[in-house]
This record gives sequence, structure tokens and C-alpha cells, in this order.
Amino acid sequence: NGSTSDAIMVACGDYDFYKNVLLLRFTGAWCGGCGTFSPTLATALNNYPDRVVQMAMHYDDALTSSQIGLFMLYFSHREYPTLYFDFDRTDTGKGISPVNMSTQEVVSTIQGYQAKGAQAGIAMTSTMEGRTANVTVRVTPSQSGTYYLGVAVVEDGLAGTQNGVEGTYINNDTFRILDTEVTGNELGSLTANTEVSQQFSFDLSKYTDNCRIVAYVNMSDGNGGYTTTNAASCPINGSIDYRFEE
Repeated sequence: NGSTSDAIMVACGDYDFYKNVLLLRFTGAWCGGCGTFSPTLATALNNYPDRVVQMAMHYDDALTSSQIGLFMLYFSHREYPTLYFDFDRTDTGKGISPVNMSTQEVVSTIQGYQAKGAQAGIAMTSTMEGRTANVTVRVTPSQSGTYYLGVAVVEDGLAGTQNGVEGTYINNDTFRILDTEVTGNELGSLTANTEVSQQFSFDLSKYTDNCRIVAYVNMSDGNGGYTTTNAASCPINGSIDYRFEE
């Protein structure tokens, strides 16, 4: 009828899924370095946007998730602040201490992990029934192999205090609920370009409407560790489709 749709990208033949880097950030309300580093991280993400999916493991009486200990155990975590990119247990669990990093160093680190590419794409749909979020996660690998799917809830816009920051500090990407193993539930040995789908439900009665779903796909490194090949974030009552690199 004379109308033209928005442009649609169709992947044919060889293509690459859009790569998001998973950033697990350990912080504490008492930690002065966590507060002073926050502007550097925010500037880095603004300078190089739409490449990072965050989960902030934040320690504060009102904001601490009871499941943070599961991540601490995997990473042998001890110091604050600490960054872990794509589940990389750098130097046996020490991660990256970012307090002296510049904006460009943060961006370069993200770009280094992004350059490894994504061997799987992630699509999600989330609907609400009362205060229960019903989530469908679809995963399609571009290469055959064994994959692991992690699915969690994060919450934005939480006001609190932060050592090193004057006034009210707004906590975003705050980890709340994990509904899989820390390293992800095994999806089995998957064939390239064959989609698998899993369903999850989250009780959000204790949380605000500012929640999102984070999904990440891991692969085993063969030595007891895992590497994230891709990650994605989906709003509650929303959906995201597969994305491809231009």
C-alpha cells in the first residue's frame, strides 16, 4: 500500500553475531576506590557504548544479593573494586583492579575481549504475570560445540551511599537473582546454526519495576574455567532479537 518498512538486516552465509562483553563488577558501599573509579567506567562506556553487559556484585545491607557468594567462590574473590571480563579469572581469580586505570585503558580492555568475537547469538522475550517475570531465552551457535547458559536479574536506579562519592549514589546493574549455575546450565553439544530455547521464571515481588534480564553464554576452557562468548540484556515486558555485526 505504498508503505516502506524499517530496514531489516538478514544474515546469509558467513556472518558474525554482535559481540557484547560481560562485565562482572565487585563493589562495596564502604569502598572508596569503588566510588572514585565509577566516573572513569561511566566515561569509558559512554565513549564506547553498546558493547558491555554489566552485573554489579554490590555489597550494601540493602542491596546485597544472597547469591553473590556463588560468584565469589568461582572467582576466589577478595578485593574491591575488581572487574572480571567474560568470566576471565585473570591471574588465578585476582581479576583486574581498576583503581588506577584511565578511561582509554578501560576502553582498550573492552575492545580486547570484544575482538575475540561471539560464537553464539542470544534472543530473549520477557512477560509479566503479577510480579512474576516469565522469560524465554533463545541461543543459536555459529559454531558447533558445548555451550552453557546463565540467566540472572539485575536492578537499576537504586539510591544509596557510596564511599568516595558525595551525596546520593545511584546503583545500576545491581545483581539480584540467578536462576542457573554460576557458569551456566549446560545446553549440551550444539550443532552450528541450530537454535535452542529455555524458559525461566523470576519472582520480582521484592524488587522495583526497574529490573532487567541478563543472559550470558559460556564455553568451557577445559581447565575448570569458563569463557563468555556473548551476553545480552532484555527489559522486563520486552524482547530483544539476534544482532549481527555490520
